Amino acid sequence: AVERPRGIPDLSLGAGVRWLNASDDHAFVFAVGIPLPLFDRNRSATLAAAKRVSKSEAELRATRVELEAELARLYQEMAAIHDEAVSLRDLIIPEAEKALTNSREAYRQGLLRLTDVLHTERTLFELKDAHVDALTRFHHRVADLEELLGQPLASAPIEEGKK
Repeated sequence: AVERPRGIPDLSLGAGVRWLNASDDHAFVFAVGIPLPLFDRNRSATLAAAKRVSKSEAELRATRVELEAELARLYQEMAAIHDEAVSLRDLIIPEAEKALTNSREAYRQGLLRLTDVLHTERTLFELKDAHVDALTRFHHRVADLEELLGQPLASAPIEEGKK
């Protein structure tokens, strides 16, 4: 749009006073100039500008596709981590706690060694640590998504006791 008007010739106007030497008179002179753009009508600059606009639009589309792919990837990661955290919280950790309770009872009855009980307890602690790690990764993905979107997510974060 900037280059197109430059291809249209500019009309020039002029006015002045001229002294005529032969008759010793003064005359008012008006001039109108219209250049004839026979060779340069600024087409090359107009085409170059159009190509730059086209390139910018293509880059915008490519960036949009990249951002949409990144958004989808982050959302899938967040959903998978959410499922992992919920599974740990609702299924695996309660079963490990039951196993620890059962192993302690078996130890009291003399059916297990203390090292077996300690191994079960260590497994429970590792599962709780994995749950905290999953929550941390989940909230990092939420932060990454919010940064990409430029606004907070509508869903509430997962916490203990909430699904």
